[in-house]
Amino acid sequence: MPEIMKYNSDFTGEVSLTATVRGYMNNNRLYIGLNEGPDMFANLTVNIDAPCPEYCAYVDTNNLSKAEEFINDNELGEFSGFTAVSGYHEYPLYTFDPDRLREIDPDGMRCYEQINGLEAEKTEEREQDRGGR
Repeated sequence: MPEIMKYNSDFTGEVSLTATVRGYMNNNRLYIGLNEGPDMFANLTVNIDAPCPEYCAYVDTNNLSKAEEFINDNELGEFSGFTAVSGYHEYPLYTFDPDRLREIDPDGMRCYEQINGLEAEKTEEREQDRGGR
């Protein structure tokens, strides 16, 4: 059962949302979409032409005025301190918590990590943490 998270919209009030994690098709960067039931509610992230490390994404504060509050309330990630301008808007870059994203969309995170070659790194790190067993 997908985790339900609350978003307090300026237009519709409080809505119950689930999240979808994927990679953008053109560059495999982290994509997070928000769904209200079976319908798409909004894109939490934007795909702009600016440097963006793994597990990071620019947040769509242009269309979701309370996106940063939503991220913090649901412990999805932290502001990196960096922003990038695209068009007339400045977007904050967030570092998302991979473990938290795996909780809300395990299949989506598996896909994102596989297409970015991150799954092998994770496995090696886990083995090192366990003493190489």
